[in-house]
Formats: sequence, C-alpha cells, structure tokens
Amino acid sequence: SLVLVWCTKTPSGDVTALGKCLTEKGAIFYGTTRCSHCNNQKSILGSGMTNVTFVDCDQNKDQCAQAGIQGYPTRIFKDGSKLEGAQPLETLASKAWCVYTPGTGA
Repeated sequence: SLVLVWCTKTPSGDVTALGKCLTEKGAIFYGTTRCSHCNNQKSILGSGMTNVTFVDCDQNKDQCAQAGIQGYPTRIFKDGSKLEGAQPLETLASKAWCVYTPGTGA
C-alpha cells in the first residue's frame, strides 16, 4: 500500500526546502551538463539544486540505461513514475507530494 507523507509546508518560493523534500521523497533528476533543458531546469531550481539527487548521464551511462532514460531531463519518482522535459516547480512538488508555493524569493 502507498503511504503519503507530506513535507512541512515550505515558505513562499523556498527552493532550498523544495530540493530537500524532492530528495527525501526519492525523486531523481537525470540529465547531462550539456543539455540546455536540464540547465534551464537547474537554474529554475536555483539553490534548491544543491539538495537534489542529480545523475549525469554522460558520466553514468549504465545507470541511466538501467533506469530507462531516453531523453533529458527526466525525473523518476519513488513510485516509479517519470516526468520528462522541463517542468514547473509546482508540478515537480506535486508529483513528489512536496508543498511549494511560488513567490518572489529564491
């Protein structure tokens, strides 16, 4: 059975807490350093990216192949579901059962 656990609500625009919550919830970000969409997603996550589990598929080809990664960026969540392409932070938060409120900070 699936147990849903909510992270503590993050302050408005708190990308650091969002990054921590994504990692705590088992989300993995697959991409490469040369992928423009990955780099855009990283810049949107800003300081939160330091807390995100990131797998560089140029350096970890076998791990990415085993995970079934076919395009970048791809995120795989604890339930095995995938989100491909750049996504709004609200979508990533919702998918991982994290709470994120966009704001002016970050």
